[in-house]
Amino acid sequence: KTVAYMHRHNIPFEHVDLWVPSFVPGDNPSGAASNCRLCFAGSATVDDVVGDDGKARKPLSPEDQFNLYAFGDYSQKFSFDVGCGLPGRVYESGRPTWEQSVHNAPHHHFERCGGALQWGIKTVLGIPIASPNVGRVVVILYSLEDREKDQDMVSRLSE
Repeated sequence: KTVAYMHRHNIPFEHVDLWVPSFVPGDNPSGAASNCRLCFAGSATVDDVVGDDGKARKPLSPEDQFNLYAFGDYSQKFSFDVGCGLPGRVYESGRPTWEQSVHNAPHHHFERCGGALQWGIKTVLGIPIASPNVGRVVVILYSLEDREKDQDMVSRLSE
């Protein structure tokens, strides 16, 4: 459904993943959740991309598809504390974040920068989404292009 939405609304990103909170019981006797980590919950890659004009679509090359699938496989090995990594920062703040040149970002800022460099990820957009079951999840969009921030698109996707 997410890829269909991206296609229908000409969202210029090629890959998406979802991060959900996992509450780990703490050491307190009541068993109340005291620790939360954001865990990978799946990813998808588009078949075609929005062209430079923002409307026309062109097929994603087999090499780009492979690289995005590989980045998805790489990402599923990660989890993030609240406030750490892009998913953790977006979850904690409750605000969308657009970041460019993540392939060059310091490791402490974008922990998956090694994978971004290896598989060509350059721009990311993290969006917090309200969830009736867990409070909030984080959707992250990825692009192989170094895209300038589009505040109108961020606002539309955040509604």
